This record gives sequence, structure tokens and C-alpha cells, in this order.
Amino acid sequence: VPYLWKSPYAMFRSVTMHNLTFVSPSDCTENHIRSSYKNFPGFDKSLFSTIHNPLVSDVFDLESTVSIKPRTFIYPACWERGGDIALRVFHKLSYDDGEFHSFSYKSHQTREHMHKSCNKTVLKSTLDMCDYMLYPLVSDGYIHKDTFACVIAEALATRTIVITLKTACIPEVYKDHVVYVDMDIPEEFKIEFDSMKSEVRRDVSEYCSSDAVVDKFVDTIQMLEAHPAQKERIRIKGQSFARSAFSSKNIGAQWHLLLQSLDSKQ
Repeated sequence: VPYLWKSPYAMFRSVTMHNLTFVSPSDCTENHIRSSYKNFPGFDKSLFSTIHNPLVSDVFDLESTVSIKPRTFIYPACWERGGDIALRVFHKLSYDDGEFHSFSYKSHQTREHMHKSCNKTVLKSTLDMCDYMLYPLVSDGYIHKDTFACVIAEALATRTIVITLKTACIPEVYKDHVVYVDMDIPEEFKIEFDSMKSEVRRDVSEYCSSDAVVDKFVDTIQMLEAHPAQKERIRIKGQSFARSAFSSKNIGAQWHLLLQSLDSKQ
């Protein structure tokens, strides 16, 4: 939780570095937290540990009940992370049999569904029936610097193809198990987004306009629709990765090693 040590709340004012260990879900996030706490009294780099893929969810233990997915799209995150872009992509594709699902958007359109509940049962059943998860991470000219995106893992586990931007922690955590829409962003911007070093939001609308992002997403989906065999390989590969990487056995083993290392420091 970056910058919490600056918080006015007493629980953060009274925190000391004695016997304190920060555990992050990715190297990207760890670097961001290190940068935040570098001026904290008693700061020590050895206080930080990373557990990759530290996510346990019953979503990964449930078998997919849909063998052939309809042309259905889902945007399951906060609307500010690109919900407007996802909806525009759906409209531009103009599939007569398509549907759009969201947990943060209200619509009166027949084929656009807003779910009032976002508990795991509803999320799993909705992801299970969806063909694509759209995760643009762009809104109003700004890129959201996601630190783990557990909803991507849940989508992959239900054989849903995830299309997103190649930024922040996503390439580190999900590697080539998602489909990337690579925008023409200058290298200095990419470094900033990937390392998450900047506290200042940078307007990238000049390089990453809403129209450009929509077009890239549409092109990517149309390419996948034109190559069903490749699309199915991506789907199977993503599910296999999620069920292995986020299994209780794998996560438990990583926590066990971390706790052992902490005991050895005592």
C-alpha cells in the first residue's frame, strides 16, 4: 500500500520498521512500495519480500460449465479503468448476437447487462459465459497502473480471453497468457508506466487517444475471430496457466518459504 506512511491516521503514524515485512504480489509493486517508503525512518531494503501470484480463489477450483462460449464481452473492473473504452469496443464490433456485461455500469440497452452483485459466485458464472474480457486500463487520457489485476487471473481460469494493455505489472504476472494491445507510446512513458515510479499522472491522450485504443481492441478481436484455432489455443493456454499458478498448493508453498526465511532472521 504505497504512501500509507504519509497518512494522518494514527495507525500509520505509529508504525515502526521493527519486525515489519512488506509482502507484495509482484516485483513491479514491490519496487513501487520501496520507492514510497525510502524516506521512512528505519527503512531497510531487506524488509521487502515478493510472493508471485499470491491469490487463492474458489474460482480456480470450479470447472467451466460452458464448452462453446457465445460472443459475449465483460468488463468486470471499476469503470474508471477503461469501462467507457470497453463499451465503445462492443458497440463498434456490432455483433448481432453479442452481449456486454459489467459490474459498474448501468444501461437500459437490451444487450448491455449491469450486475448489482459482484460476489464470487456471480462473477464466476458471468465470466464462465463470456468470450472476451476487455481491460483497457485507459480512461480520459490516463493509464491506470494496475498492481496485480486479480480479475485477469479469474477470467483466465474460466477460459475467458483477456485483452489488455502491456503496462505496469501485467506483463510480469501474466506474461503471454493474455492478448496485448500494444499502443504507440514513447519509450520514456512506457518505462514510467511499467516501473510505476511516478506519483504524477501523465496525460497520454496524444499517443493513446480513446479512438486509437478502441480501434486497436476492435482490430485484435476481429483478428482472433478470423482465426478460431489460434483463439482456442489462447483460451486453453490461459486457463492452464491460471489453474496452475494460482493453485492453493503453489501459493501455500510460496508462503511457507517466506515464513521460513522470516524465522531465520529472528
